[in-house]
Amino acid sequence: MEGRRFAVAAICRAAQTALISYALMHLWPIACCASPSRFPESTAESSSSGSLELTFRKAFEGAQIIDLRRCRVSSVVMLRDVIKIPPPRLPVLVKRFKRDQLPKVLRPVFSRRGAGGATIHGRYVAILETDFQKEYEDILRHELVHAYITLASPKPLPFWFQEASAVMFSTGKVWKFYGKPSESEPRMIVGKIVELDPSYRQKLQSFDFLLEKAGKEKFYRWYRKCVITGNVDPRELLGRPAVRPPQTQAVENALPTWLWIGSATVVVLVLAVGLYISRRESAG
Repeated sequence: MEGRRFAVAAICRAAQTALISYALMHLWPIACCASPSRFPESTAESSSSGSLELTFRKAFEGAQIIDLRRCRVSSVVMLRDVIKIPPPRLPVLVKRFKRDQLPKVLRPVFSRRGAGGATIHGRYVAILETDFQKEYEDILRHELVHAYITLASPKPLPFWFQEASAVMFSTGKVWKFYGKPSESEPRMIVGKIVELDPSYRQKLQSFDFLLEKAGKEKFYRWYRKCVITGNVDPRELLGRPAVRPPQTQAVENALPTWLWIGSATVVVLVLAVGLYISRRESAG
């Protein structure tokens, strides 16, 4: 009698040990893969990044250093003092370049027709030489918006948001005339009209629409939140529910189907063995 009970207990322990061993062999790789570690970038990548940074620093030697915490350019004042976005601490390097003397590292960013300025990584602002001081000032206002919100945001902001911001807080116009007295003709003005690219015009109109619908105070509050969080959703400003991503069950918290089936099989097996032994004892 005691021998048979010992046999049943041994069978149960063996089945339990087998189940746990099987689970560990299969669940261990799953647990390790569920939250992979982030490895540091390779030496080659680090070297390449460092080399590029040195190239930019060399290209911007002698550049004007702008502290966004104290800068008095109107677009920066708007973002910092009116909309109340905390100013970035990193300085911005601003430098003028002649188109035919652009450093090699900057040529790709000025390949687009009509581009008068460019902001790289929020830290470097390159502006092409122009005959009109007012045009330079407007480009500077535009590019410093890019620099400010890029450095102030914890993650990249959408392209439409970036360009709508830069246009709205620099000129806010779809076209502008730049002129100056002619050096050869007395009492004559020479100049040019700069029109906003259609795609940029559309982005400015999107901000104009949001501003009109929500009002200045609400728009500025929404805008500040977008930059500070990096999350841009116009529906929130318009009082419409934001689309939330579907909730997914974590891999590490879900028991796989095979484990449930294996557990049930072991339980049935143990019960069957126990029932068989009980019947043998009753018959005896």
